[in-house]
Amino acid sequence: MAGSRLFLHRDIHDRFLEALVERIKSVRIGDIFDEETQMGPLVSQEQLERVLNYIDVGKQEGAKLLVGGARVENDGLGDGYYVEPTVFTGVDNEMRIAQEETFGPVLSVIVWDDEEEMIRQANDSPFGLYAGIWTQDIDKALTTARRLEAGGVIINDWYAEVPQAPHGGHKQSGINREEGLETIANYTQVKHVSVNLDGRLTGAEGMRALRSVGRPRLFETPRALSQARLFALDALGEGGWLKAMRLEGPPRAPRRSLGLQQTLFPYREALG
Repeated sequence: MAGSRLFLHRDIHDRFLEALVERIKSVRIGDIFDEETQMGPLVSQEQLERVLNYIDVGKQEGAKLLVGGARVENDGLGDGYYVEPTVFTGVDNEMRIAQEETFGPVLSVIVWDDEEEMIRQANDSPFGLYAGIWTQDIDKALTTARRLEAGGVIINDWYAEVPQAPHGGHKQSGINREEGLETIANYTQVKHVSVNLDGRLTGAEGMRALRSVGRPRLFETPRALSQARLFALDALGEGGWLKAMRLEGPPRAPRRSLGLQQTLFPYREALG
């Protein structure tokens, strides 16, 4: 999976790019069924044209083409959907090649000096699938990972997804998760159970009374929590416990208003 932006600190900018260009020139492009191949083609003619168009857009916006930028024509690959690994420097984060998803081997290099500004720019994107951090400071890596608006953050590696952990994006990069325990949630539905523990205010009359006094205050009663647990399990029905996928954490504190006590106890129930 190709990352779209590289935020590169100014202190290592020049020597890093020099090493990157040498590495790119050594990449073996070809048939994906050849074990020696390191980079294969794009998926279709349409995607090929899309990526080449983004390369043209980058040039028009004023970014500097450092390496690549063309369709691969040699070694008998001219009929395939191959694009050279491409790197742009001098990229502004507002440029289209930095803000839009290319889905091709095109990297936009953005130089940074101030950490806060770098994180702001990294998060200044409508997308947020994955991010990578390379550093020898693990504390700084973990702190930065928490601040990045991305569904996954990989530290000192790329692309190190593990199937035991949920996978998915933030913002326009996705609204759900796959893999890990989160996958099981896709086969469940959430049910909300409310319990009136004193029986005095029910139905429409009770709701009108609650609205008249505003938002109720939280309080905690162990007995009420216990009663709510029993009620929730009983509500699942005979054999229902086996059907429940999992309980979503401890019950919230009961609420009291005009003598009404109730506990909210969310849980998931298997579909089908």
